Amino acid sequence: MQKRVILTVLIMGVLQIPDVTFSATVKYFPIDQDTYVDYAQPGTNYGTSTNIVVSSPLVSARCDGLLKSTSLNPLIAEFHCFNGSRIYKATLWLYQNTAASTGQVVDLSVGQITGQWGQNTATVDYLSANPISWSDFAILRAGVNPAVGSSLAAGWYGINITIAAKNWFNGAPNDGLYITTGSFNVMNGQYVNQFSSSNTTETDEISPMGTKAPYIEVEFRSQYEFPVDQDADIDPTLPYSNRGAANNMYVWHSNPTNTMTGLLQSTTLIDGLKAQMGVSDTANIDLVSAELRLYHPDFYRQMGASIFVINEPWNELTVTYDNQPSSTNTWVYYYADDKIDWVRVDVTEIVRDWLKGNKP
Repeated sequence: MQKRVILTVLIMGVLQIPDVTFSATVKYFPIDQDTYVDYAQPGTNYGTSTNIVVSSPLVSARCDGLLKSTSLNPLIAEFHCFNGSRIYKATLWLYQNTAASTGQVVDLSVGQITGQWGQNTATVDYLSANPISWSDFAILRAGVNPAVGSSLAAGWYGINITIAAKNWFNGAPNDGLYITTGSFNVMNGQYVNQFSSSNTTETDEISPMGTKAPYIEVEFRSQYEFPVDQDADIDPTLPYSNRGAANNMYVWHSNPTNTMTGLLQSTTLIDGLKAQMGVSDTANIDLVSAELRLYHPDFYRQMGASIFVINEPWNELTVTYDNQPSSTNTWVYYYADDKIDWVRVDVTEIVRDWLKGNKP
C-alpha cells in the first residue's frame, strides 16, 4: 500500500535543520446524536426522527438542527498520541433527501455549540430553560440567481468544520454543531431542507458509513522531524579551506570562476522515514510534495541559485573546493528578494528520486 507524504525541509540558517514530513490519513466518525427543534412545536422532541429539518422562519416555522459525534474526541486523541498527528481538515457530511424548493438562494449557517443538550430531550422549551450558544463559522450555500431560481438538490453536501474540530481537539468541550438558516432570497414556495439523520436505515454505497446518516470526515497529517546534519560552503578563492563549522553558509556568484556553493545533507532522512512510517522500502511512499526552506538573513542582497544533487559521499568537516563531490544539475532554481525572509524551493522530484532509489 502506498503512503502519501508531503515533505517540508526547514533550513534554519546553517545550523541544525529540522525537516518536516506529513503523511495524510483520513478517519470517519459517525454522528450518533442528532435532532431538530421546531419553533411551531416548542415542546416536541424529534430525536427519533429519520430526518433533520432546517427551515426558514420567514416562509415556514423555524426549524434548527443539532448534531454531535460522541466518538470523535477519544478517537482523535488516541490517533494523535499514537501517530503524532494533527488535524488538517474536518468536514461534516449531510445527505439532503428532499430537494429544497426552487426559486430560492439558500444559505445554511453552521456553528459550534457550547452547552448541554440531548438527542431525546432537546426541544425549543428545553433550550429556553437550558440555554446553549453557538458561534457561526461555516456556510453551506446553494444557488446564485434568484431570478432564475435555484435549489439545494438531493445528495451529499460537505461543510468545512475544521475550526470546530481543532477547538475540540485542543480541549474545548464537544457539545456538537448547530445548523440554522442564514441569509436567503425567497422567490416562491417554501424553504425547507430535510437531511437524513442518524436514525435512517437507507443504505448508500458512496458513504463510508454505508448509509445516508451524517458523519464527520477528518484528515490527519503526521509530523516527523529529521536533522539535516551536514552543511558547509566551499570557496574557489580558498580551495583547501573547510568551512563546515561556520555559523553561516554563503551562496553567491560574481563570475564563472568565483562562485561559493553550499552543500546540505540529512543522513537520517531515509531511515527515519522508514521507521516513522513503518515501511521497509521508501519506494512505496507516494510523495505528494517536498519543499526546501532557506532562511535569507540579508535585507540588502538579492540572490538566486540553482539546485544540484550530490552524487557521492562527503563530510562537512573535511569538504573543500578542491575535494568537493561531483554533482548533477536538477534545473531547479530559487530566488530570494532583498529582505530577511524564508525562501521556499520545490524539490519534490529530487526527494522522489531519493525515495525511489534513483539517486544516492
